[in-house]
Amino acid sequence: MAVPNAWLEGRLDLVVISELGYYLAAKSQLRKVIERIRQTLLPDGAVIACH
Repeated sequence: MAVPNAWLEGRLDLVVISELGYYLAAKSQLRKVIERIRQTLLPDGAVIACH
């Protein structure tokens, strides 16, 4: 997938992000990833991030 433009359908209970920052071209892409997570994460879902 080409994040942030491509994203999974449906609602998620867990999102894991690891070493993603290297591949984003601009801060606007990071903001888009965050917004997509917010839109798809269930209210009791979790985000795990590692850098």
